[in-house]
Order: sequence, then C-alpha cells, then structure tokens
Amino acid sequence: MTRKFYIPSLYAPHSEKSGEYESHIASDGFAAMFFVGKQSKPAWHYRFKSRDEADAKIKKAIADLNDWKVKKAARKEESKNLKDKSIADIKIGDLFVSAWGYDQTNVDFYQVVAKKGKTFTIRDIVSKSVTDSGMSFMSDFASPVKDSFAKDSTETVKRGFSHRFGYLSKTTEESKHYRSWYA
Repeated sequence: MTRKFYIPSLYAPHSEKSGEYESHIASDGFAAMFFVGKQSKPAWHYRFKSRDEADAKIKKAIADLNDWKVKKAARKEESKNLKDKSIADIKIGDLFVSAWGYDQTNVDFYQVVAKKGKTFTIRDIVSKSVTDSGMSFMSDFASPVKDSFAKDSTETVKRGFSHRFGYLSKTTEESKHYRSWYA
C-alpha cells in the first residue's frame, strides 16, 4: 500500500514535501502524522490537546531526524577511520584467524605475505592442536604456526576484513581458538 492510503482525507500537508520527511495535520489541528524517508506507513500518528502541541511534536521530529543524520554521518566517518587505521597497522608476517561453520566450528589461519596500500595478500598456514584437558573427543583448541604455509596459493583482501565465509581477526601464535568437527 502506498503512503497516500495511510493519510486520512481530512489531513493536509503540514510541512514541505521532501525526500527526508513529510508531515500531515488534521483539519481540526488536533491530530498529526509524520513520515520518514520513503516509508509508506507513518513513523507516528498521534492525537494532541492543541495545535501548538502538534506543531511542537512535528518540529521535534524534524530536529531529531536531523540530529540522527548528523550522528549517523559521524559514526560512518569514525568507522571508516577505524577501518583505515586497522588496515594501516597490518604488517607483513601478521597472523589472522577466521572461524566459521554451522554445526561445527571451522578455524582457518592466515599470514600476511604482502601489502600494498589498503590491500594485503594472505596465505593459509597450518595450525597445531593445543587441547587442554576436559575437551570432548570431537573438539579442541588450535593455534597458528607462523611461516608454516599450508598451500602455495595466495588470496588478496581489499579494503576490509571480510573473507570467504567469515571475518578475519588478528591473532597471535599463543592464542587458542576453539574448533569442533562434529556434524
């Protein structure tokens, strides 16, 4: 259903129609509704004691929407800067882990073998079991073995840490990562 469906016939546009928001107010001034973006259903539809309360609620909604947009842009910029800093901190020889799976937990280890700008190249490395007592017979803890490459193939990771089935996280040779192979 379209937005027009939700606007009662006795309501008139209250604010300028923009792509960011749209508000409508009842002819008696005691009810108002507010739409955000392209949504067809109103973000809110309230009844008020006076026209001034309705106007105040609409002004507050617009101010809140503008504040939200500013905060969203700041979070996006902060996230980008953090990601860029994280990528800048990567050095050749750094170790990464990726854990993935549904019925089982698969753990893959990688080592950075080359880096150029915001792109780095990784290679699979082998892992060793570092099981503590008390683990089940179908699970253990694993740690990476630096410079012990499992395959000759390399993979390039561009601008980020998403990889194959999961996410790459920095790790160390001393770190223990849980894995299981039951299904």
